[in-house]
Amino acid sequence: MRDRRCRRLIPLLLSLLVVLPAGAETRDEFDRRITAELRARDAGAADLFEQANAARARGDHAAAIELYSRVRAKHPAFTHATRRLCGEKMATGMRAEAIALCREAVMADPSPLNQATLAQALVTTPGEAPPSDEDKKAAASMCDNLIRSSGDDLSVQQMCTPVAFATASIATAIAGATNLERLAPDELQTVLLAAVAHAVQGEFLRADLDLWRARRRGLADEEYARLRGSFHEAWPLWLTAAVWSAFGVAVWLVLALALLAAGAALSRATLAEAQRIAGTQAGTGTTRQGGALRRIYAFVIGVAGMAYFLSLPLLLVVVLLTGGGVILGLLSLGHVPLNLIFALFVGVVATCWAILKSLVVLGRDEEPGLRAEMDQHPRLQALLAAVAGEIGTRPVDSVYLLPGTEFAVMERGGLLQRLQGRAERCLLIGVGVLEGFRLRPFEAVLAHEYGHFVNKDTAGGRFSLAVRRSIFRMAGGLAGSGAANWLNPAWLFLLAFGSLFQRVSQGASRLQEVMADRWAVAAYGSQAFIDGLRHVIERSVRFDAQVGATLTDFAGRQDDIPDLYAYRPAQPPPESDIQEAVALALAAPASPYDSHPSPAQRFDWATRLGGPGSAVEGSSEDAWVLFANRPAIEAAMTDRFLGRA
Repeated sequence: MRDRRCRRLIPLLLSLLVVLPAGAETRDEFDRRITAELRARDAGAADLFEQANAARARGDHAAAIELYSRVRAKHPAFTHATRRLCGEKMATGMRAEAIALCREAVMADPSPLNQATLAQALVTTPGEAPPSDEDKKAAASMCDNLIRSSGDDLSVQQMCTPVAFATASIATAIAGATNLERLAPDELQTVLLAAVAHAVQGEFLRADLDLWRARRRGLADEEYARLRGSFHEAWPLWLTAAVWSAFGVAVWLVLALALLAAGAALSRATLAEAQRIAGTQAGTGTTRQGGALRRIYAFVIGVAGMAYFLSLPLLLVVVLLTGGGVILGLLSLGHVPLNLIFALFVGVVATCWAILKSLVVLGRDEEPGLRAEMDQHPRLQALLAAVAGEIGTRPVDSVYLLPGTEFAVMERGGLLQRLQGRAERCLLIGVGVLEGFRLRPFEAVLAHEYGHFVNKDTAGGRFSLAVRRSIFRMAGGLAGSGAANWLNPAWLFLLAFGSLFQRVSQGASRLQEVMADRWAVAAYGSQAFIDGLRHVIERSVRFDAQVGATLTDFAGRQDDIPDLYAYRPAQPPPESDIQEAVALALAAPASPYDSHPSPAQRFDWATRLGGPGSAVEGSSEDAWVLFANRPAIEAAMTDRFLGRA
């Protein structure tokens, strides 16, 4: 693996010889020392040497070549001029002449600096074909010896370390980079060469940090981008996936915090809007109240939903990397039970399958309950039309009966039908709620449900429903496979996002309930609505208690229950216990995750709204009078509840 990475990095390593300065021998102290050495022999030659150094420093290669040549002609034994003339010839593309000059300097004085310069010249081919194998072999041999023998010579280390990299002498190059980090840790050359050393050792993130440090120390932006791109091309696939996953997780966390803050702010805004609405007269601007807030809610929920679906591919990658990394880590340890490895593998596969299944969110459009044939219940049909007329909307198309105490509306049909207002409007009634439900409160609660149609609460929310369905599908898949545990990143994601999405979307639902309450109060008065809402809550508590006691009586023989609604348990729950449970339900505060405001808040707002008919008016008949053949309905619902139909 290391050899393959090195081969992929060789073009970069060769380019470093061009990017980096020729070495640290241009340091003022070194220049002063060798110039003084020459001046002691020939002051005129020393002046020429200083002029040549100045031309070299400003990049005037032609002038530097001419001046160094004059110094060399006067003092051939002064190899510093010959060596620097070699460098200037190399800079102008005269490689053959440059190498000859460097060899001449080494022959005259085989100092570490002269040898390092020759090695650098042998592997540097600006604008030409790559160096020959013989040249690379000779350069590698020289630098291998120099890096070990001249470990404290900064100039030698700066020139030989890139040569070692370029000749794929990796161990030697890493030793040179280590020496440089000790000798000159803050210099640009050191940081760049350390980056390459870390990269070839597989420490890619550390190498990236080194490149960033080099940029801070003066590496040009275009060179930084080129070098960083070359580094990233050498990254293994798993690291690329891990980095992008980490970036995605960070972005997701920021978005989650933003959505959480938005949800909290919108929840407060909902409460303030409800208080404001409660301070206005019922029926005034009912269709326009809360419109801006609802649009903001729709936008936030849309962003949250998109974030969820965009997170699933990232989650899949995280699961594969985490699970695969743990399995590979265990295998590298040696003596690990195979059944543990197999269990982890099964967990990863099951989790990935649950994530993929959660993307299929289109469910079958099944009937939600037992359809009530409207021609058999004329009084119900007439009442539905009358309440729709009061609210100013069309009546429901179908009524579905359920065994519990539900009272809700929904629309069935495709998205286009919903947007065009042609979807089937459905009223869901749990027959357990009908006992003792007087007609006037029944009408008020029905008006509340019709208010959802007017406000188009049932026409939207398709995307929100798809998100919820996907979350439930994934949770079911994880739980069914035994992968729903705190060590599974998918399960942690589901808990976090499910809670976040519920908090944000339930706030929108609370606003919808407040607006629907306003329609009911405007049409039938606050007292009728309060009585109706109180009845629904109380019947839910009483029905649950009755069903529990009934099932206890028929434990082990539930098929013998003749009528779940008419049956009177042998040991009915104490009335005091029921009254206490009802009081608790009516006084329960709303949490940020509730889809409805608290009953106490809704009672208070309804009272303040007022509206026509503030005192209860109309028939005191039970809502059962709206339905024909009560025993047959209760028997059908009993069968449905017990799974017999």
